[in-house]
Amino acid sequence: MEWTRRRAIYATAAACTLAGCLGDDGDDESELEEPDTDIDSLREEYDVADRTGDDPVEIAVDPDGARFDPDGLEIDASTTLRWAWEGSSEDLYPIAIPDECTWEGTDGERTAGDEYDRVFWAEGGYVYGSRDGDGEEFTGALFVHDDGEDE
Repeated sequence: MEWTRRRAIYATAAACTLAGCLGDDGDDESELEEPDTDIDSLREEYDVADRTGDDPVEIAVDPDGARFDPDGLEIDASTTLRWAWEGSSEDLYPIAIPDECTWEGTDGERTAGDEYDRVFWAEGGYVYGSRDGDGEEFTGALFVHDDGEDE
């Protein structure tokens, strides 16, 4: 069999495809782990601002580059969060959320002046993210407390 350029390219592509399908057995510790979402873990990683008692609460998106301001929040259940874009970013999406929460985030590019509101009622920790124009991910955290009105 003669190895032409075309056959060499096909063989290389097939080998790369096969290598990608083989993967690993899942024991690789470098795989992404779901972040801790308890309040103590969130406080260690984020500068958590206590906004309990406030409604609505605003989060600036991309105010001076790829970040949220504040990047961490504590709020009461049933508080409205308003993300307000000061720059541009792609998608706002959940990374880790309580099981009871059905939030799926937003799709598409957002630019300065855009806003997105969401009421969070499920207690617990949330980690969410977005990507800047270069595809770099930045994250924020939220901890929702029971507001005590049901007691």
